[in-house]
Amino acid sequence: QWIHRPAGVPAPAPDLSWDVAGEPDALRAWALAWDDGDGNADLFRPELLDDPATFVLAGRSADGRVVAGAVASRSDQVVGISNVFALEGGPDTAWPVVLDAVSELFPTLPVVGYEQGEDLAAALRHGFEQVGTLRVWLHGQ
Repeated sequence: QWIHRPAGVPAPAPDLSWDVAGEPDALRAWALAWDDGDGNADLFRPELLDDPATFVLAGRSADGRVVAGAVASRSDQVVGISNVFALEGGPDTAWPVVLDAVSELFPTLPVVGYEQGEDLAAALRHGFEQVGTLRVWLHGQ
């Protein structure tokens, strides 16, 4: 489902600190945490950091490890959120960190994304509303 959260809605207080992974080593640490051993961390290449509209949000534990996060993609009208994760506690741990970061970085922009199943239920618990069914179009099929 496509989801939407209006701009200006107060963000829940996160239990984790956060920053934007802006260097290759920070991106690699984020990607390894996101991947959690599945072997897909190389999908997030350092060139991603060259995109001025992309922000890799890293939620950090007290000892500085990346334990949660998401990717924020800013346009003139919205911030798109994808790749939401938390190593412990699932999306209910991740969303407060992500929404706190987004509300600080982009306070005037609504937040959009797409989720399903328990991830959708968690997004709804954190102030999102469903706005439509996700459709994937395949060329030539």
